[in-house]
Amino acid sequence: MAGDALPQPPTPPAKAYAVNNIKTYVPFVLDLNTHNYDSWSDLFSAHCIAFGVHDHIDNTFDPPATPPTDSKWKELDQLVKLWLFGSISPSLVTSVYSINATARKIWCNIEALFRENKDATAMQLESELRSITMGELSVHDYFTKIKKLADLLEGIG
Repeated sequence: MAGDALPQPPTPPAKAYAVNNIKTYVPFVLDLNTHNYDSWSDLFSAHCIAFGVHDHIDNTFDPPATPPTDSKWKELDQLVKLWLFGSISPSLVTSVYSINATARKIWCNIEALFRENKDATAMQLESELRSITMGELSVHDYFTKIKKLADLLEGIG
């Protein structure tokens, strides 16, 4: 019939739903002992930008107590929260978990945890840097270790 509307195809899901394993995109686990917060947060943030959900961790909806109430936004927010928990160590999950928290709140909890330990971490890294010896390491491994510590120190300021 001429006046009948044709059925509309279903809206394709957001590309974020295609991510089955966050570790494919963020290939290492964030942990307090590995000093990898800067590289982890950079990769995680890049992943969120690429999949169109960065507004769930940036300050677009700050304070986190006033996120959108749209059900699709909430669904994506829970997905991002699962990504966060899937890319951090179990001990960090218990440290940053909050009941009914948004992904932004979890992101802020993680950042605070690492930024609060900044001075102690800097002292530990400086000590490690001063005590590096070549020993059994190859020249490449020796300089890689020095560069890694220097980059970590630069990252925490």
